[in-house]
Amino acid sequence: IDCGVTAVEEVELAGQLGLDVVICDHHTPPETLPAALAILNPKRSDCVYPFGELCGCGVAFKLINAVSAALGEGAEAANQYLDLVALATAADVVPLRGENRILLREGILRLQSQPRLGIRKLAEEARVTLEQCDARAIQFGLAPRINAAGRLGDAKRAVRLLLTDDEQEAADRARQLERVNTDRRALDRAVLDQAQERAEEILSGERRSVVLYDPGWHLGVVGIVAARIVDRHHVPTILLGAANGLAKGSARSIPGVNVYDALVACRDLLTTFGGHDYAAGLALPPEGVAAFTDRFDEAVRHVADDATFRRKLAIDAELDLNDVDQRFWAVLDQFSPFGAENDPPLFVSRGVRIASPPRRAGKSGDHIKLRVAGENGPSHEVIGFGLGDRFDALQACHRSGDGFDAAFNLAENSWNGVRTVQLQLRDVDVPDHLL
Repeated sequence: IDCGVTAVEEVELAGQLGLDVVICDHHTPPETLPAALAILNPKRSDCVYPFGELCGCGVAFKLINAVSAALGEGAEAANQYLDLVALATAADVVPLRGENRILLREGILRLQSQPRLGIRKLAEEARVTLEQCDARAIQFGLAPRINAAGRLGDAKRAVRLLLTDDEQEAADRARQLERVNTDRRALDRAVLDQAQERAEEILSGERRSVVLYDPGWHLGVVGIVAARIVDRHHVPTILLGAANGLAKGSARSIPGVNVYDALVACRDLLTTFGGHDYAAGLALPPEGVAAFTDRFDEAVRHVADDATFRRKLAIDAELDLNDVDQRFWAVLDQFSPFGAENDPPLFVSRGVRIASPPRRAGKSGDHIKLRVAGENGPSHEVIGFGLGDRFDALQACHRSGDGFDAAFNLAENSWNGVRTVQLQLRDVDVPDHLL
């Protein structure tokens, strides 16, 4: 499931051992396919399935549906796995339109009302309230802890958590994943600090991409760190560690640059690769990294212009903060679940006043918290994830009493049983004289 469409040698060996292999995948198929019994992949050129954006788990769910139907079982035989499909669909950041949006919505309803024991215990460790679970809670609460098991050791630890019916075992395994995830975050930070310094040096020149190799980097976190570099610098990024004598790692990209196509342009330099538009995996000889770095940058430049690398915020509507209340949120929430290609509406409010001073949040001060208000209206809580660099500008606004323009999404926040509508800040524009 999810990584077999390039496994030509592995499937050949399985056949020699007398094994039948069925592959469920959603990555772009290479020219040569494995000799499997069946390859289910909506991205195959000969596939007539009408929706091509399922994640690997979604493809497996389709197989389960077909098997259940062939066995004469009811829909519930397959639907009992919708919670797992929701976890995978949100975590893999596939487009939330068509079937994906339906699968995620139905899976979230199951997570909220009928959570399996292991997920319930994991949610307790992650401080996720399942009754209010949404795509963001999966992406930032549940999924990182499940993924951490495989990134730092044995993925079976997560599988056993999801399978167990024993209360004590579930609690123990959930605590174990919490500890592993804490270790993973520490590794993230260490590799990110090193990679960020090197990326800034690279991008001070003419490069339009970042390729970094360090044999000491843990392969379990290079994909996460590559995504963070993309978030900071808005350029396609590849991070490579070492495994079995090869430089091996992950690629992440931006709108307008299909990273899989860019790797295709470099395939004569690569040992293996596979992926899709925004994410891919690859391996190559360490001595070939320098040549690959140049070729990859050429491939990126071939499909992108200067505008591609300018980060953009597409505002959906201007919104008066006095109109933001629970009723407004109840209507807006009907468009959820939000995610890739179904982004939450992005609003802008002009002349926003700071009702309580900004303060840094998060262990490293990467986030901002404050309260804002419109003209003669109630104040609203604001959180700015990853906007620590805007702290000084907002503090200057507070001291001067000037208003500023705020771009934000809306979300519902629950604390001690009280639900409020929260502004999730995306960017700010402060008066020029404060800069």
